[in-house]
This record gives sequence, structure tokens and C-alpha cells, in this order.
Amino acid sequence: MRGQHLFFATREDLRSGLEMIESQWELEYQLHEMRDDRNFVVLRSLLDAPGLGVSKTGQCMSDEGYLVYPRESRPRVRSIPQRRGGVKYDVELSPEVVQLLPGGVHAPSGALVSGRVARVVGASNRGIALYQAFARTVLRGFHKVHRYWVGPEAYRELKAGTRLATIGVKSPSEYDLAEQGRP
Repeated sequence: MRGQHLFFATREDLRSGLEMIESQWELEYQLHEMRDDRNFVVLRSLLDAPGLGVSKTGQCMSDEGYLVYPRESRPRVRSIPQRRGGVKYDVELSPEVVQLLPGGVHAPSGALVSGRVARVVGASNRGIALYQAFARTVLRGFHKVHRYWVGPEAYRELKAGTRLATIGVKSPSEYDLAEQGRP
């Protein structure tokens, strides 16, 4: 699908690409979550994220995700009134934002859960350029296996028989990534 790259990576697989993209662009990473306050987690380097390379839930779409953007283009926080009272806070997806779900190792199952980097709908030229640079740089040196980019360490795990869960660890194994001719 245009506008996204699906991948499998460990923290180590992502390290050199993140160091390189962070030397080329002045980026921030914001944990994408709905909060009770306006105190969003913002990082200057994704390598500072303690959970990078770890899948807490075992499901690619429900693990921690980040918004990646140029530092001077921090997305606006919006308030969302709740029906039962109170307010929740979320971040608006600006046209310069790239969405990143890093995926990683799910310790309870031993599986590696897929990740995704994608541009937002309605991305600006700068947002598209950031997405392309981010995907090209961070996924450099990865192997292409079907629709997925697989980092060197993740590829060794695939060869060793580790489960690479494309959807999540609760999904049937026939949805897992496998090389041609392997189950």
C-alpha cells in the first residue's frame, strides 16, 4: 500500500537508521495516546524510549505508537469533552506528521510483532518528504520478505523459526510472516 511500510525490527535493527535520520532532520517523537492532561510524552530521540523494540500487547495496532514530526511543527493538542463529564486530550494529526508503530518482541509469547511507518492522509509535501526519508533511512539494510521489510536481527529470528506475527500473537499462525516454501 502506498504511504506505508510494514516491517519487523528489534531495537538493535532500528538503532543505526534512527541515529542517521535524527542527524539529518531535527525531529521529535510524541507518544500517541489520549490523556487526562496535556502532559504528552515528547522525545528528541526515539532511542530514549524505554519500550522501543518491545511489544507490550502482542498486537501491532494496539502497541505504543509515536507521531514523528519536525521539531518546529509540534502538533496541536485538542480537548475532547466527555459525555460523562471531564475532558480528554489528544493530538491533531497535522500534514507534517508521520505515524510510527515500532512493534517488537512480545516477551510472554517470544514472538516478534510487526511495526508500521505511514504518512497521514492529506500529508503536505514536507510530510511526504519526511515519511520517505524516514522509511528509506530507518529501514536501510532490511530484507524484503513479501510485503514486509525485515531487519537483520529480525531476519535471523525468522530463519531460526521465531514467530513473526503480522497482526498479533492471538491471530492464527497462518497469518504470520514466513518465507516462500515455509509454513
